[in-house]
Amino acid sequence: MNRIIIGLTSLVIVIVILSGVYHYFNRSHWKPFRCDTHLSSHIATKDGKKLELNLDISIITAHEGSSEALTVGSLKGEGKNYIFSRRVFVTMKQSEFKGFSKAMIIREERHPIDNVPDEIWQEYVLPEAPGVAFYMETKHLNNNAYLIKGLTNPHFVCARTLD
Repeated sequence: MNRIIIGLTSLVIVIVILSGVYHYFNRSHWKPFRCDTHLSSHIATKDGKKLELNLDISIITAHEGSSEALTVGSLKGEGKNYIFSRRVFVTMKQSEFKGFSKAMIIREERHPIDNVPDEIWQEYVLPEAPGVAFYMETKHLNNNAYLIKGLTNPHFVCARTLD
């Protein structure tokens, strides 16, 4: 059960990052945009410890087939407080499955205030290690909102900043 919670939480975060890129594949005319969301999650680790994740994510899609996610937030638990401040660069392309995109994290940049160990970042935040492809689905809800999910069950809404 703990493993499912950890996996779902991690997948949710990266899927938000990729929602901007997926928007390109659902529209015949592409133009740059920004999409914002907030993630708050209680994580149960494999050894039964509890972590609290609060993360603001801004996805900026300035080029076709790629996007950049700016992540700022905190992770608390086990008597420690960590601060996230990273840029995650993602590429995306159509997959062989209808309605899904194939995404991949290609690079990350850490801000000097970020004190989260890479092991924690990759295990509890990212859905997949950089360089490993994964699938995601984005559903357009209205003019500026998108429902984002992976192959599993996480759901959240990303609000597009209008021009």
